[in-house]
Amino acid sequence: MARDGPRCGQRPLPNPLDFAPEVPLSLPAPTPTQSLSPWQRALLGALGFGAALGLACAPVGWHGLQWVGMVPLLWAWEPLGKGGSCLAGLLAGLATQLALFTWLAPAFAAYAEAPVAVAWLGFGLYALWEAVPFAILGLLDWAFRKRCPRWRWWLFAAALVGLEWLWPRVFAWRAGAPQVQAAWIAPLAALLGPLGLTLLVAFVNGGLYEGVRRRRVLPPVLAALALGGALSYGAVHGEEVPSGPTVRIGWVQPGVVSRRGENANTVWRALEEGCRAVGRAGGADLCVLPEGISPEPWMELDPEANSAPSALRARWAARLQREQQALLARIQRLSRLAKAPVLIGLTRRFVVPHGQKDLEVLRRNNACLLVGPEGLRAWTGKRRLLPFAEELPSETLRPLVPMAGRYTSAEGSGVLSSPAGEVGVLVCYEAIWTRPFGAKAPAILVNPTNDDWFTGQGPALHAMLSRLRSLESNRPLVRVAATGISFVQSGAGERLSEAKSGAGSGVVTLQSMARQTPLTRWGTPWAPLLGLLALTLPLAIPRAERERA
Repeated sequence: MARDGPRCGQRPLPNPLDFAPEVPLSLPAPTPTQSLSPWQRALLGALGFGAALGLACAPVGWHGLQWVGMVPLLWAWEPLGKGGSCLAGLLAGLATQLALFTWLAPAFAAYAEAPVAVAWLGFGLYALWEAVPFAILGLLDWAFRKRCPRWRWWLFAAALVGLEWLWPRVFAWRAGAPQVQAAWIAPLAALLGPLGLTLLVAFVNGGLYEGVRRRRVLPPVLAALALGGALSYGAVHGEEVPSGPTVRIGWVQPGVVSRRGENANTVWRALEEGCRAVGRAGGADLCVLPEGISPEPWMELDPEANSAPSALRARWAARLQREQQALLARIQRLSRLAKAPVLIGLTRRFVVPHGQKDLEVLRRNNACLLVGPEGLRAWTGKRRLLPFAEELPSETLRPLVPMAGRYTSAEGSGVLSSPAGEVGVLVCYEAIWTRPFGAKAPAILVNPTNDDWFTGQGPALHAMLSRLRSLESNRPLVRVAATGISFVQSGAGERLSEAKSGAGSGVVTLQSMARQTPLTRWGTPWAPLLGLLALTLPLAIPRAERERA
């Protein structure tokens, strides 16, 4: 009779099916992330990063997007090698420039009278230069992922701050700058400056990504604590009461501008109407007018050029003095109408005579005059010039941009004494740089500007960056543009008066803080230390620990 199993002591016969590989009936569909090539991943991450920054900035102002806006870039870098990380970073930098600064090309073409092709070529080179730090950041991120992946999330923030501090830039753009629009985050600038805003934004993004991607608890908790600390500081800072003297400041936005001396009478009438409105409001301790708004330049003989005969120089000196007195008379009339000294922007030209009829302009200053009813009180001017527009690195570029590079830096500190106290004058471009007056900020900051050359989001972006000077120094800011955007802001960031376009004027009572902020006193010495830490820490990790990681 047959048995069902093997006999005692015998091994069972192997079943061939037991050794057959398990073949699934159907392969799982690839996830969207797995189906992307490295190029596609890098491009998507760059576009997401640039779009988030563009939407976070003025005029859209969705600054809340920044708390997740760097996540696409961290996601794009994750599986990429050294070259791919550099490429993704470079693309992210280019996407940022395209999202924020394309208005520079038409503005440069109009201001410098450059061909449109030359203007766009210049913008391309500028965008490439500004994108290089992001390529370096991609390379550093690759090193973090290889050598210390568990620290990558905060080393990314440290490296970004270090690069922003180190890299020379045409525009003082910082990745955290859009947070100036967040009422409880912006006061952090008084403590850590714009680099501190970048550090906070990058730290929160890194912690959030680490928590979601790797299911770690500590990074998002630390990011939440950092964000909560910044919000608490902003809330306490907003309750601080100003203790400085109280002053009245008037401002006039004429709504028109004179280019190359055109529409002179229209501009003077608009200025008179605005100053008359300030006077009807009771006058002020100071009335601020825009940059370069005078249709007529201030002409004087250059004291450094004495080649002309003395008799010829004497005749021209007398003639130019009469023109100066006529121009001063018009500005004095504005002062009487406003019932206040006026600060007005104009072009100051230093000339040398060639014969009885010809004058050669040797140099120009973008100047501001403080004029009272009795006459001229003080001078100041633009000390930091806009590269490739107001100054050229080489005269070989002159044929391409005939009207560029015709200005020289003004002398002096930029601080004027007025009935309103010490006034720090930041002409246009100067207002985008941190600590423009060093370790001691004046009582009031004024930013006369002319954004009529700008198109698109240019005026709104320039105004947004200028707000940082007020917050980081805890001083009121009076920003006056020829055609907008003009506003008056308290040291705590509150908008007290504003005109976005057209003609406008107003009188505001201001009171500044007596003390200096930590940022004003000490600057940001911690920023290069963070960058050095991000550079050296991966190299200092022992080889065994790197292999274990």
